Order: sequence, then structure tokens, then C-alpha cells
Amino acid sequence: MGFTKLDSGIVNSSIWSESLSTRVLWITILAMSDENGFVFCSIPGLIRAANISQSEFDVACTVLESPDKYSRTPDFEGRRIEKCEGGWIILNFLKYRLHSERVKEQTRDRVRRFRDKKGNVTQGNVTCALPSASASASASLELGKRGCKERKPAQDTMEQRAEAFKIEVFTFQEKYPVTMLDGFFSYWTEPTPSKTKMRFELEKTWEMSRRLVTWASRAQSGPRSVPPAAINNRAVPAAYLQKLRDPV
Repeated sequence: MGFTKLDSGIVNSSIWSESLSTRVLWITILAMSDENGFVFCSIPGLIRAANISQSEFDVACTVLESPDKYSRTPDFEGRRIEKCEGGWIILNFLKYRLHSERVKEQTRDRVRRFRDKKGNVTQGNVTCALPSASASASASLELGKRGCKERKPAQDTMEQRAEAFKIEVFTFQEKYPVTMLDGFFSYWTEPTPSKTKMRFELEKTWEMSRRLVTWASRAQSGPRSVPPAAINNRAVPAAYLQKLRDPV
């Protein structure tokens, strides 16, 4: 089941000036989208999910697929969705997802700095001291002296590493086409036969910006230089990818 955070700023956006059925359809599409912004659903299924009539759907869908000069995001001329094979794609989904990931990372850093600075927390009327980094290190050393085996920190799973890699790749979406970045991600995250590492982790050196420059130059020489993009193991239609590469 998918999960989409709803930006509170939506009530100040131009979409909130549209009809009730248009707003309901837009919220329904957001709720049904997967982690890449795809909504795989038929027209009757989406009408049923939004609980609107066929005529209301036709009008609302036209609004969401059309340019909006008042949109806060000028990407795709303000269009919000586009029809593709199997359903629809939310055009600016990855942009908002990357922003959300940055906000979460900043929040984690802020909390970590606060805890390091404060050194304690208060629960009710009781103040509990938090262990400092030096105290934790001393405790670990003492355990080692007693013959206790030191526990190694938990390693990120391959899925977590792939997600972190994807976030870094798509920070370049203002410089390169989304379809090119998708192909780059799919190619370099191919797992080894043992399913323990990905292709990019086998490289001796790695600099994302340089790799993307090389990838982009090869992509211009021919379509076979870029592996076909796959999202959730579903091939993205070639016609749709071409539209994204050369937006109207």
C-alpha cells in the first residue's frame, strides 16, 4: 500500500481554486501513487476510487493534464499528471519527494545536535542523563577488557543503500532528463549474483557528477547506450519517455 504525505501548502495553491471534483480527483491520485509517482489504474477504477461521475472525471482530468500558468512549480508548464500505459504519472512527484527527504535529513541532524548539546532529557520530574560519546566509548572499552565481544553497528540493507543512491542521483534532475537519470539508476544498482552489492559499489572510485557527464555524452551517441528504465519492474512506455525528454 502506498503512502503519500500531503503538503499543507496545497490549500494555497492554484489547484484549490478548481472545482470540488477536480480537487477530489487530485487527492485521490496522490493517495494511490507509488513511491515513484505512478498510478496504475483504469479510468473506471479511478472514477470509482474518487467517487465522482464520468462527466466530472472528464473535466477534472483535463484540468490536471493541462498547463496552469498560476502553478507554483513551472515544470511541465504547470501540468500535474500525464496519461501513460497502465495509468498516469504525477509529473513533479520526484521533486517534492527529494525535498521531503532533505527536510527529514535536516530534522535528524537538528535533533542529533540538540541531544549532543543538551546531554540530558527530562521525563516528568526526573532528569535522565544521556550518555555522551566519550562515555559510550569508555563503556565499550570496558566491555572489551572483560572479554565481551563488541557488537558491530548495524549495516544498511541493500534496499536502503539503493534508496540513498537514488536520492543522490535525482538531485541532478534540473540538469539532466528524468528518463536519463532513471536509466542511470537502474544500471548502476544492478545487484551482484550474491545479492550483497550493487554494480556501483564494485567501482574503485566514484564521483556522481563525473559519472553522469560520461553517461549523458554516451546517451547522445545512441539509444543503446542507456539501459531501458524500469520502475517497480514495469517498463515505462517509450512514447511516454520521449514526451518527458522533450516536454511540450
